[in-house]
Amino acid sequence: MQHGGPRTEFAPSTSSKADTHGSYWLRFLHQIELSGDAFLQNFSVLQRHQLLSAFAQAIRDCTFAQSPLGNDKLVAGTGFAAVNNVAQAFEASGFPNPTLDALGERSFLLHRLCRGFKNLDPNNSPPKMHHC
Repeated sequence: MQHGGPRTEFAPSTSSKADTHGSYWLRFLHQIELSGDAFLQNFSVLQRHQLLSAFAQAIRDCTFAQSPLGNDKLVAGTGFAAVNNVAQAFEASGFPNPTLDALGERSFLLHRLCRGFKNLDPNNSPPKMHHC
């Protein structure tokens, strides 16, 4: 955590992809009228997981960027890479990882959503190295 407590805005990342995902997160929050709470401090752990799930779905649905292959959906790894980058931005800003439950384990809801996305991915997609 930074001296003086957690930051109130996303810190720039060393990765342009992470910065892009952070930008998508902020746009997503603005679209659902939550732009004043980028770190979800006014929400329970379950509500944070639900909001991150909705964000992953928005990424998958090409809400912020089109598929480079012209598909109407992005693969599971893309959506969950964005969720993971947002979680890292929370931690870099002094906030707890929003993908974890009260026991410090990966959210069951996010895990199941990622598995569901993977099951729906086309079989001809190249394998991704992202973990759910």
